[in-house]
Amino acid sequence: MRAVPTLLILIAAGAGFPARLAAQGQQPPSTNRPATTTAAPPMPPSAATFLGGVPSGTATSDAQLITVIDAIRRALEHNLGVLTADQDLGHAEGARWRALSELLPNINGRISETREKLNLAAFGFGGSTGGALFAGIPSIVGPFNVFDARVYLSQAVLDFGALNDVRAEAHTVAAARHTYQSARNFVIHVAATLYIQALAASARAESARAQEATGRALYNQAVDLKQGGMIAGIDVLRAEVQLNTETQRSTASANGFEKAKLQLARVIGLPLGQTFTLDPKLPELPDPDMTIEQAVERAYVIRPDYQAALERIRSAEAARRAVVGEALPSVKVNADYGTIGLSPGDAQSTFTLIAYARPFARGGCRHPPPAFGGRRPQGFDLLRGSHGLSRSAGHEAGTAGGDEGEGPRGATAHSIPRPVCRRGGEQHRSGSGAGSGGPGERAVHRRALWL
Repeated sequence: MRAVPTLLILIAAGAGFPARLAAQGQQPPSTNRPATTTAAPPMPPSAATFLGGVPSGTATSDAQLITVIDAIRRALEHNLGVLTADQDLGHAEGARWRALSELLPNINGRISETREKLNLAAFGFGGSTGGALFAGIPSIVGPFNVFDARVYLSQAVLDFGALNDVRAEAHTVAAARHTYQSARNFVIHVAATLYIQALAASARAESARAQEATGRALYNQAVDLKQGGMIAGIDVLRAEVQLNTETQRSTASANGFEKAKLQLARVIGLPLGQTFTLDPKLPELPDPDMTIEQAVERAYVIRPDYQAALERIRSAEAARRAVVGEALPSVKVNADYGTIGLSPGDAQSTFTLIAYARPFARGGCRHPPPAFGGRRPQGFDLLRGSHGLSRSAGHEAGTAGGDEGEGPRGATAHSIPRPVCRRGGEQHRSGSGAGSGGPGERAVHRRALWL
């Protein structure tokens, strides 16, 4: 009969263990996979971003000679477009590590020691009058100590949603790398173009100054001829008007040259207030020895903006598979190991090992339609097409660094939402946390650039 009181005390203590943990604020580490929101693949920086730079260095009183090579080198180091693309690459790599953490083991630990006193009547072990239910068993148990030191392990063995999230983030990282390379190529084009435009503005200013000098010489000649009685006064007035016109043009051309220099200095990140001069000697470049068809084929292979667009498409497709994979069965293993007892000295080792599978389907959920309307965008299968890049290759090299969300041939952005579920009569999206749609609502946005 002594086994009965001991059994009742153990049952009561086990029933009160979750309540004791809640009262102390010490919950066992959760083993459920948290709902994650995957960031949209980085789009190319807008064209306006490439017109700015980060000033670096200290301004000097001496004018610096800046060659076109120096301008390109400084632009690659200090231009905002390149720096922004580099930051986007770092964010994409961080998001990939975060998605990869869902496939890695989660290890947590907890050490607790409590002192308790239980009322068995609160758990139903008591008579109708409030006395003891069994003779010899007190209604109040304790006080006694409970010491527990434990390590928790959670590992996803098979999770299609997490696997496809990692694949989507891997494609996002690849797209960010291509976008970064495209930004470097584009900033070379921007810096070289602004340098040549500044040289052209300098030539226009020189020509305007020469015209002004000619007009001043003609005006002085007209004044001398008027004093000698050779011409009428109207001719002197005409020469004066022409001189004023050339002076105004010279001033406007000089201001345009200074503005072009300021724009170039801003793009390449020169120190504020630094004076500099330009080198009119440009390096010789060989003429391209290829046909337009060869140029198009080469662009399909090495153009980083085109490759980045394809990676965004693959990322969006993987993101959709991740959404579908959340409704597929997943296998996970939860385990814990530790010691428990009345004190650390008499604690005994215990462990728990649980392997479970999530159900095949969850009621009340509907999945989004197929990505891209059930078909792939044209840009995915355009590697050997007769349009796209081939149509624009004869007119312009490309549109790297275009406005966000836009690209060749009317590029559009796509988003893939999480499954919409109904629980307890309330509609919400899978996931937790506050978002732009309200509490408890979170969506996965994926952008795919169409070519």
